[in-house]
Amino acid sequence: MPSPTVILKGILTAASLASKIGGMPAPNTGTPSGITDKARWFTMTLNNQTQWDIQYVTSYFDSGRYFTAPTTVEPFKDMEFSGCDKDGSIGTGVSGGSAFKIQIPTTDGGYETINFAVGWSNPFIGSFKTSIVLSNDPKDAYNQIQEGTSSISSDKFQGKDTDDNSVNVQINFVAESAQHMICTITETEPEN
Repeated sequence: MPSPTVILKGILTAASLASKIGGMPAPNTGTPSGITDKARWFTMTLNNQTQWDIQYVTSYFDSGRYFTAPTTVEPFKDMEFSGCDKDGSIGTGVSGGSAFKIQIPTTDGGYETINFAVGWSNPFIGSFKTSIVLSNDPKDAYNQIQEGTSSISSDKFQGKDTDDNSVNVQINFVAESAQHMICTITETEPEN
């Protein structure tokens, strides 16, 4: 059921949204120079398939550090960040979480904020893990890391597209565990 308390504005029409997503290049899954010298490391690509910025908020580390820190991701772009074990550490890996938010303009001049966090881990012993949660606390995402793929969806919101038609909007999140992790954030227009 769509949220009755907020009306989003300026939503791309379904055809325009599909065209923008279809025109995106494949996600960047490169390896930063020098990171493979570390004992434990990962890269995470945030693939933003929405018309809004995804803003980096904060992080939590159980172990390790960023090799390349996260930043804001522009609409229909991707951003890669990476982590590794701390310099001089012995018998540790890299584990933690990163929090982000999407602020969607509303017809009343405000914003509807969708908070989410991605958990990630390449432990000294064990396998790659990741998670995605609807939270502004990166530790929540870290506490739910798992092998494989995790997914979650936002509430449905009512809105008006750029042709002034009423639509519903939902944001879907999928995170995949691997050395080169990918988190895809997609804007969809589901039925009621």
